[in-house]
Amino acid sequence: MNGRKLNLLVEDDRYAIPMAISAFKKLVFKDSALLLMGPTSIGAVTVLSRSAQDHKIPLISVLMPEITVKPFKRYIFTTADIYPNQMAGRISSQRPKSQISKNWIGLS
Repeated sequence: MNGRKLNLLVEDDRYAIPMAISAFKKLVFKDSALLLMGPTSIGAVTVLSRSAQDHKIPLISVLMPEITVKPFKRYIFTTADIYPNQMAGRISSQRPKSQISKNWIGLS
C-alpha cells in the first residue's frame, strides 16, 4: 500500500470468545495490526467490535448482528446485511407474493 508491503497475520480464535480477545490483543498491541478481518462467530464479533471501535481499528466481518452496527460505528464494517434484512430478502425470494417487502432482492 503506497509502495509498502503488507503482511497478512492470521490468528485462530477456535470459535471461542476468550481466544478471540487474546488474538485481538496480540494483533493490535503486539503486531500493530492496522485492520482486522473476522472473526466469524457472533459472540466474538459483538465483543470485539466494541474494542475495535474504542481503539480505532477498522474491523471487517462477514457476519454482523444488528447490535454491532446500530447505532452507526465508524470503524465497524460488514460484507453482508444485518440478519433481519437477510431473512426478509430470503423469504421474499422464495415467496414472491409475500408482503414482507417490495424492495428486496433475494439470492438463494
